[in-house]
Amino acid sequence: MRGIVISIVSLGLVFLLFFHSSVTERLPEENFVNISIIRQVITTYSCEIVEDCPDTPSLGSSQASGMAFITQDDFTYILTADHFCQDFYQSFDNTWEESTLEIGSVIRINDINGDQWDGEIVYSESTLDLCLIRSNMRKVKPLRISYHEPAMGEKVFTISSPLGISGPGFALHFDGNFSGCGRGNICYYSLPATFGSSGSVVLNSDMQVVGVIHSAAPMIPNVSRGSGSVAVRKFLSDASRDLDVNLFSSYWMLY
Repeated sequence: MRGIVISIVSLGLVFLLFFHSSVTERLPEENFVNISIIRQVITTYSCEIVEDCPDTPSLGSSQASGMAFITQDDFTYILTADHFCQDFYQSFDNTWEESTLEIGSVIRINDINGDQWDGEIVYSESTLDLCLIRSNMRKVKPLRISYHEPAMGEKVFTISSPLGISGPGFALHFDGNFSGCGRGNICYYSLPATFGSSGSVVLNSDMQVVGVIHSAAPMIPNVSRGSGSVAVRKFLSDASRDLDVNLFSSYWMLY
């Protein structure tokens, strides 16, 4: 009888390990989004005859990565980097002046299915370089936010759109290692990053959020930096109070 029980328990453990391995190999592509802000660029020329040289508005854009992590009250919420959410317009002397999103800006959310949605910035924190976007996009499977940072050397994963490389039916997957956190709660990952990678959400092997990338280390594109899970939880806790919405998932199953 004892041998039968041990055999059953052993088979159960093998099944759980296989199940856990199989479900954690697949990153949540359905939650990944590419975000773009279309900016109005104002170019002013100095002309003797104004009619021959009017102010010329044109369109410029910037892109970032992001992850839709929860749907609450008919809205889906997306994490990305705050420096992307800061909107600017360019004046005639090539200086950048801060403006508001009302000045010709449109936030577009593009998912892996090729669908496009509207979005709006509802909360941000520059010191953590985190930004929260609310969108009318479809409902997503919730992602859990880890309570603690990964162990040193632990495997981490991300989906990203470096240089805007993403589109319907594909998304770039990267894996690396957690390398610890330094001053200012800046955490390091051996994950590649460049322009467009900002806002990439870092996941552990249980597909829990453990960070958000905001920059790459100078001259070392295979090393990225970002806010860790402790900072993300604080950010979402503050945002939950400010927006009067629960941004934390109670979804407990592994996936």
